[in-house]
Amino acid sequence: MDAHSTPTSPIRLGLEPPFDLGVLHITPATRQVAAGDQSQTIEPRVMQVLVLLGRAAGEVVTREELVDRCWGGVIVGENALNRVISLVRQIAATFADGSFSIETIPKIGYRLTVVSKPRPVTTPALTGSAQGPDQLATGDGREPAVPRRRVLIGGAFLAAAGAGLSGLWLANRPHRPPREAVELYKRAELAQRQGLGDQAEQAVSYYQRAVAIDPNYAAAWGGLALAQRHMFDGFGGAEATSLPPMIRSAAERALALDPDNVDAQLALILINRFYGNWAQMETAMRRLTIRYPTHWLAQGQFAMLLYEVGRWKEGIEYHRKALAIDPFLPVGHAALANALSAAGRLQEAEVVFEEGRRKWPKHPFLWITRYSHLIYTGRPAAALSFALDPDVRPTGLPEAFFSARVALAQALEAKDPQSIARVVELHRNMAEQSETSIPMIAPILALLGRPDLSLAATERYFLNTGDFGKKRMPLQKYERRYTSFLFVRPMIAISSHPTYRMILDRIGLERYWRISKHFPDFRS
Repeated sequence: MDAHSTPTSPIRLGLEPPFDLGVLHITPATRQVAAGDQSQTIEPRVMQVLVLLGRAAGEVVTREELVDRCWGGVIVGENALNRVISLVRQIAATFADGSFSIETIPKIGYRLTVVSKPRPVTTPALTGSAQGPDQLATGDGREPAVPRRRVLIGGAFLAAAGAGLSGLWLANRPHRPPREAVELYKRAELAQRQGLGDQAEQAVSYYQRAVAIDPNYAAAWGGLALAQRHMFDGFGGAEATSLPPMIRSAAERALALDPDNVDAQLALILINRFYGNWAQMETAMRRLTIRYPTHWLAQGQFAMLLYEVGRWKEGIEYHRKALAIDPFLPVGHAALANALSAAGRLQEAEVVFEEGRRKWPKHPFLWITRYSHLIYTGRPAAALSFALDPDVRPTGLPEAFFSARVALAQALEAKDPQSIARVVELHRNMAEQSETSIPMIAPILALLGRPDLSLAATERYFLNTGDFGKKRMPLQKYERRYTSFLFVRPMIAISSHPTYRMILDRIGLERYWRISKHFPDFRS
């Protein structure tokens, strides 16, 4: 396409000529995308990113270039960039019918790929022509031809019966996706199991390309729905509102092709957050795990739900099932080890940590969980040695992340009041700047002997009240809040505090326990 902006200047939509991308006709100046007789207007930033990726003609566009060309070089957070990329992917998967896809290049940027649409499946009429044995073909040679012996049957009744049986056989014939789509599906499955943000995005991209190649690939549509659901955990409230329609669209397509698709069923359940919906979600998840006892994520997610209501011991058994089904789940190992630690089964937790270390020596979730385990169980010296060891540090995390944990371990080991006061202030500032960090920081503040700050931060996180930090926007429908941190060791140590009990009551956990008659471990 002939761009009127220079290759290094900000994208100026008024200077960009119309162009085609897959089945889309794009008019940057009016921010219109059109497919057939349908059109829609998109956000300016989304159009800028679409123009830049389209102009790159299959080359990788770095994150830095995206910020320079589409945000004018203004520093933006990961959520802002991810939100726009997600919206471009939504256009590609839905409005553009998968005719192009956005691939994440981990740690670097993104690449737009135009996908050749598969030709329509055609089935020749079974008319008994004189051209030799009849064959069933897909029209693109992907499936082997299936010969059908010509049988001359006298009488209209037998002919009709034969046609009916032939139609029934064709309707029950299993779908065979092309090899390229299957390979993309397998790559998506592997990426999704890593439990990392960039890998979740990569899984979405692979699934989108698979369904673009084969729109009748039910497993890929179900995987796409589930992968998009995982992205809830990496986006803010504004982005969360755009994800449910995408998830439902992919899941409903999967179930239309295969009503028994478990990924799609699980995705539709998990659109809803656990927080505030514990009873309904428990009923739905329990039914799914009973019906599909070999689905690793159904078992694992049910375990996570039980952790959210303080039922560590029950959840552990479901996580063990998940890992028995698939032993190569790094986040599953981290979650199980954390649950074992919280339940006081420290030796078992050590075994799971060691197994995880052998398989994924630098996985960030395993590292964070291992560090917290050492801190929470009163071993600051071991935590300090662990935090300082360069051979086990995960890559991609900022140095400030590690320095804060080194300072915490040093202060707890030295028991020096001034050092502890500095670390308290450091973590207090972190919690005030980012409410999403409160589930990690509240237990640390309690451990540092400041239950007042711990509970004040927790009150702000759940109820948006109290004197801690700035008042936040009201909690949105699909925005996540996590409660499992309320039941880790440092928080249980302050569970008799009136504010702790007030929070449990106000957020609805007390009512859930009372009605369900399933109580948290710390009260049993």
